[in-house]
Amino acid sequence: MAGRFDLTATQMITKGFIEGLARMALQVPVEDVSNYVDNLDRIESFAPIFEPSDYMAIRGTLPGHMALAKAFLRFRQEVEKLKDGEV
Repeated sequence: MAGRFDLTATQMITKGFIEGLARMALQVPVEDVSNYVDNLDRIESFAPIFEPSDYMAIRGTLPGHMALAKAFLRFRQEVEKLKDGEV
C-alpha cells in the first residue's frame, strides 16, 4: 500500500533534477558566485559612464542576468548549508 509521502513518477524525476543541480552547484565556490554578482553590480554602476556604447548593447538583458545570478547565489548558499548539515 502506498504511503502518504510516496512520490509520483514526475515528482521523482523532479527530485532527481534538483539533486543533480545541487551536485553541479557544489562545483562552483560560493565566493566565485558572490564575486560574479558583485561584478554585475559594478557593470550596472560604471559601464554607463566608462563604456556607454557597450552598456547600451547589454542594458536590456542586465537585469535578467542579475536576477538569475542572485537566485543562483541563494541556491548555492542553501546547498552549502545542506552539505554542512546546517539544515
